[in-house]
Amino acid sequence: MQSSANRPRTLAGRSAAELEGLFARGVPPDPALDGRYDGALLHMTLGPGLGMVFDRMADLWLPWLGKRFDAAAQTGENVFDMSAYRAGERLTPAAYRAWWPEDVASYRALRFRTSPPDGLLDPAAEVLRIDYDLPDNPPPLRRITDEVVAVQPGVYLGQAIWRPAGGHRLAWFTLE
Repeated sequence: MQSSANRPRTLAGRSAAELEGLFARGVPPDPALDGRYDGALLHMTLGPGLGMVFDRMADLWLPWLGKRFDAAAQTGENVFDMSAYRAGERLTPAAYRAWWPEDVASYRALRFRTSPPDGLLDPAAEVLRIDYDLPDNPPPLRRITDEVVAVQPGVYLGQAIWRPAGGHRLAWFTLE
């Protein structure tokens, strides 16, 4: 498993308010994201108390390692540590019929499409949208959309959004 020391650290320790400000000033990635990017969960935003519980759990075990993008095809997948494979297979069996080895220690799953529309929570924001609404993904995960902006060269800030009910931010993450 990728240790926390190997995770992107550029945006670590920022408050949710700081991340919101950075995101508002961010720009769509240019050039388009292509290849593998290491990821780190920065904050869960599930409400008082619950977000903190998930943040603490993620400090102990976070099998999500990042994302792999194919800029030409406007697609990609999430990259996970192999330690999560059996748990993921049990929790979301449909998604685990569609997984791909990344290397000996990780695999790819939860395919997505990318597009450059305006933001869901802030229509004035220009973002890279990551859409999980694909037949291979389990129905609950198909309701999540990620948005990513560049905040400095090689550093990208993302937000995961639950689309029903007008959209609600679930988490902040970074890719480098």
